[in-house]
Amino acid sequence: MGLDSFLYNQDHRVVVCRPCGTCLVPKATSWKSHLRAELHRMGGDELRLTVELFLSYDLRPVEELRQWRADKTRPCWLIDGLTVFNGYYYIYGDCSYGMRRIAKMHNYMLAHRRKAS
Repeated sequence: MGLDSFLYNQDHRVVVCRPCGTCLVPKATSWKSHLRAELHRMGGDELRLTVELFLSYDLRPVEELRQWRADKTRPCWLIDGLTVFNGYYYIYGDCSYGMRRIAKMHNYMLAHRRKAS
């Protein structure tokens, strides 16, 4: 598993792990944990060089990523390498809760005293 397994997305300023289909948290400790895990099993120089490469990128901090989230009322662009899931959004008033299971949506609507149709 080489560096071609990872993609730096300049538009969003994130690192995508293609084999896992995930966006990596922009912290060296998180990268090391991810890279040492089952799928990658990196260690030694390979791990060190990969972390150094990630540190060279202009990554968006976690706090900024949270503030910069997509407008859920409009479609968003796919990010190359990320896994796409079907899901549901509850958009009512100031709330825009998202989930993947419809049963969870029904339960969530009850919290807002709304009836699912």
